[in-house]
Amino acid sequence: MKMIKPFIIIIVISITVNFVGFSEFLKSFPPTHFKTLLSILLLALWGFLGVFMGFKKEKQFLPFISGYFGIGLAACVIGYLLELLFPTILFFIIYIGPLYGITYYITDAPSLLSIVLSILLVYGVSLLGFVLPSLINNLKKV
Repeated sequence: MKMIKPFIIIIVISITVNFVGFSEFLKSFPPTHFKTLLSILLLALWGFLGVFMGFKKEKQFLPFISGYFGIGLAACVIGYLLELLFPTILFFIIYIGPLYGITYYITDAPSLLSIVLSILLVYGVSLLGFVLPSLINNLKKV
């Protein structure tokens, strides 16, 4: 239950960030500098959420983010491969669109690689943020 509030906040922020540059994402146009900055800030927000949950030692954060990103990755990849735009558009809006400002410069166009990269990038930053407090505490003990 503790994960409901952060989950809702992240979803609202992700959808908001996506709609700022949705037309660019939809048409595969280069993102504006503002959209790129928002994508970087969203990635940092996930990292800060991980750090916060790590300091609080919220053990349910790991299964939460694994499930959250696992479901998103599966839905986006399946939707992309089967060309099911309508049923998977919500997943694209939540997972792929918000990071378009970053992934555009790496993959140059929405593709399966950009889908996987977007989700793994946020998952990795969240995971790193979560384990960072315990790594720092272990280094202080040495």
